[in-house]
Amino acid sequence: PLPCPNKCDAVGLLREDIDNHRKTCQFEGICCTNGCGKTLQHHNLSCHIQNECPRRKVRCKYCHITGEYQFLLHKSDCPIFPLPCPNKCDIGSVCRMYMEKHRKECPLETVQCEYCSVGCEDKVLRKDLEKHEKEKMKYHLCLTKREVSHTNDKFHDHVVKTATLVSKLERRIKVLENLLEPKTEDMLKQVSDWSNTLKSNYKSTSLFRILEFKKSSVVVKFDYSNQKEKNISWSSDSYLIKKAPYCAMLSLLVSPAGFDIGKGTHLSVQVQFTCDSVRA
Repeated sequence: PLPCPNKCDAVGLLREDIDNHRKTCQFEGICCTNGCGKTLQHHNLSCHIQNECPRRKVRCKYCHITGEYQFLLHKSDCPIFPLPCPNKCDIGSVCRMYMEKHRKECPLETVQCEYCSVGCEDKVLRKDLEKHEKEKMKYHLCLTKREVSHTNDKFHDHVVKTATLVSKLERRIKVLENLLEPKTEDMLKQVSDWSNTLKSNYKSTSLFRILEFKKSSVVVKFDYSNQKEKNISWSSDSYLIKKAPYCAMLSLLVSPAGFDIGKGTHLSVQVQFTCDSVRA
């Protein structure tokens, strides 16, 4: 007969019975069934699983969430955990999720005077705010009057600056109009000459129209259905307009098959216009 290798009270064990005995021996080492990795004697396992194991299942008594003990130590973020009011008001404790709302209503919370925007720097308890406003009414009126006067001065300055800017813009617009008007007339005359040339060359009897005139291009279109099979674009020589302090270049691009909304139905003529200042 042999003694138990774990030194339990069992005696007189036969060699072939040792393995079976160790399966039930209360002193046999066994790994925690929760998977925490700790090895304990069999008689201590139940207490460990229920009270000590970091992976034991527990339930928060405040928010009733169930999870492993090591992950549910959440008193610092449990939304239902009761917290004392930091101002020690008579309400006692408040759930964490309602604390911010409570502090916006707490009578012992320190708040700024409602006239802080006009210069009052006093801070009082919320319960004393009405009393403060009554006692400092004359002071608050003086601050408000000063702020209104300052706002009026700033508004007047903005009005003056805006009027000056508008006047400058009007003068610049007038200068640009005087500068561009003769160039525009020259350009439209040139377009008219080109259109007459095109109509005489292709004997078109369709209505000639100027569809667009914006920024740097003039698009001229007329019916060209009889010649659209000759899909070959060509450009004219550049036409120079020079008048200090600016110079401009005009050129004509012709597309027999048309482009944009006139593609396939009209001949399209584009007048390309570039302008730059004359450098000394």
